[in-house]
Amino acid sequence: MRMTKKCTMTGLVAFLLVAVVGSHHDDVREGMAKQLLIRYPSVKTTARAIGDESKAKVEKASGRKLDLPGGNVEVFEAGDAIAAFSELKENGKSIFVGVAISPQKKMILSAQAFDESGKVLSSYAPFFVQFARMPYGNPLVFYVPTERLKSLIEKSEGKEKEAGDLKAVIKMYGAMRMTDFLWPMIKNEAGRNEKGAAAKATDLAAIIGGLADIAGGATFLDAAQARQMKDSAVKTQAGLEQLAKMIDGGQFDDAKKLIKDFRPTRCDQCHAACEKIFYKKAYATGMSAAYFYVGHDVLPLAGEKGELSQNLADAVKKTILLLLEAK
Repeated sequence: MRMTKKCTMTGLVAFLLVAVVGSHHDDVREGMAKQLLIRYPSVKTTARAIGDESKAKVEKASGRKLDLPGGNVEVFEAGDAIAAFSELKENGKSIFVGVAISPQKKMILSAQAFDESGKVLSSYAPFFVQFARMPYGNPLVFYVPTERLKSLIEKSEGKEKEAGDLKAVIKMYGAMRMTDFLWPMIKNEAGRNEKGAAAKATDLAAIIGGLADIAGGATFLDAAQARQMKDSAVKTQAGLEQLAKMIDGGQFDDAKKLIKDFRPTRCDQCHAACEKIFYKKAYATGMSAAYFYVGHDVLPLAGEKGELSQNLADAVKKTILLLLEAK
C-alpha cells in the first residue's frame, strides 16, 4: 500500500535506506530528487510499504541488511519515473545514492551521489554515468545475488573441466556489458569532436582484446567458432586502438567514418558465429546480466581500488530492488 505521510528517520548507518525527518530534510531530499528527475516538471513524494517477504528478497539479492523505519520506503514520483535514495558512509560522512527508474520502459534513467546538503558529488559522476539509460528488460536479473557471480568466478579459476567454459562466459558477459556502456559514449563524444573519447576507446580495446585469450578454453565452441571469436577480438581491439589514436590526434572526420563502419566490419562477425551459443551456455550456468560487480559489469572510479566503487554499485542495485518491491 502507499501512504501520503512522511517517513521518520532514526539513526541510519551505512547502506540503510534514507528516511526523512523535519521540513529541512524534506526540502533537501526533494531537491536531490528533482536533480535525478530533471526532465519532469513536478515531483511528488510518497511512502511505500515494504513487507517482510519483499525485504528478505532485497536483502538476499543485494547482500545488504535493511533498516526501514516503519517498514516504508520514501519514493519520489514524476510522470512514468520513480526514484529513491540509499545512504552509505565514507570517512564518517554520509553519501546519498539516488536512482531513478522507469518501470514502463524498464530502464534506469539516472543515478547520482549527493552530500548531506543535497549537493551533487561531481567526483563520483564518471562512475554513475555507466548506469544511465541501462535497460532491464527482465527485472528478475536484479534479484540474482552477487555471491553467485563470486562463486562462478572462483570455479572458473579452478582446474575442473568446466573452468574454461565458465571463464569464457564470465569474461564475455562482462565485456559486452562494458561495450554497451562505453561504445555509445565513444560515438557521442567523437561526434562532438571531444578528445576524451580516446581514453574510453583505449579502455574498450583492452576489454575486447582480453576475449581472444579465453576463446581456446571454451569447450562449447568448435574449432571454427573459437578461431572466429579470437580473430574478431584481435581485429576489434586493433580497430579501437586505431580509433583512439585518430581521436587523440584530432582526426575526427576519419574517426567518425571508422565508427560508422565499425560494427558491420568487426563486431557482427563474432556475434553471428557465437552469440546464441554463449547465451545458451550462460543460461545453463546461471549467469545474469546485472550483478553490478566491479571488474565484471561495472567499471570502478579512476584510481580507486574497488571497495568504494563496489559499495556505490551495491547501493545502486539495492535502491533499484527497493523501487521494484515498494508498493
